[in-house]
Amino acid sequence: MRSGRTKVKRRIYLRPKHMKNARYSIEACPNPVDSCHSALFIDNSPVAGFGVFAQATIKPGTFVCEYSGEFLDEDEAVFREDNVYSLNSDFYLFFVDYKRKTYAIDPTVGDETKWGKAKYINHSRLNPNCEVHRVIVNNRPHLAIISIRQIDEGEELKFDYGDTAVDCDWLRNT
Repeated sequence: MRSGRTKVKRRIYLRPKHMKNARYSIEACPNPVDSCHSALFIDNSPVAGFGVFAQATIKPGTFVCEYSGEFLDEDEAVFREDNVYSLNSDFYLFFVDYKRKTYAIDPTVGDETKWGKAKYINHSRLNPNCEVHRVIVNNRPHLAIISIRQIDEGEELKFDYGDTAVDCDWLRNT
């Protein structure tokens, strides 16, 4: 991590400690951007800004949605972070290591109709109900959000962001 970065709100790192390698493929999903589980909606969140909520009960082990966006190499992602998004705290770079390189998935530009709802899923280290699985499709990592317990109707979806560029209380205590 680079020192001196304090403006980053949602720089997420998927590292081996937090990553699961999925044993199945999301290719079977007809439209992974919209997700296989269509019963999701975006609303105001008590955690932070917007959040993603279940419209119906979601069973444990369900593929909920894909964290999708532009697929960037690390240089482009860091450039955007430092030069394009530096004045905006609402961006959603998700960094992932694959084949000894770091990439980022960036759904910042565009809304849920372009990239899906996953960019609005909030963090919880203490009580997550989802986790991220890396799925390799056509030699490229994709990030699948999987439920790890039953998620009740109206409940907000949350996963542990893992390592982030900002060390702050809300990341440790939620």
